[in-house]
Amino acid sequence: MLGYELKTMSVGEEIEKDERIIRYLREQKRKGLNTLLTGNVKLEVHRAIYGSLCERARLELVEPLKELDTLELLMEYSKIDLQFMIIGIRDGELHSKWLGEIVTRQNFEEFLTDVLS
Repeated sequence: MLGYELKTMSVGEEIEKDERIIRYLREQKRKGLNTLLTGNVKLEVHRAIYGSLCERARLELVEPLKELDTLELLMEYSKIDLQFMIIGIRDGELHSKWLGEIVTRQNFEEFLTDVLS
């Protein structure tokens, strides 16, 4: 929607130590990037990983959704038809079938039902 290219990379087990990502972020910094923006809401382990990456690449980490109410976010997402991927699930909080799934207008009601049950 914003007109930015989506870049995907295969990474190793320890993402924060993966030199390919560090090189890519440093290259982007040379092109004028100064901030890494994430969509994390409640994944503390990802904060640590992204924080480490930003420290090594000398970037600022910005997490505008950090600690927001997830149900409120879901309702806002549905209003603007925003699609999102489930990249982490806490044990017992959501069925594992959603891990790696993209939530869209077509499956939003099913997802919301699972979230609230």
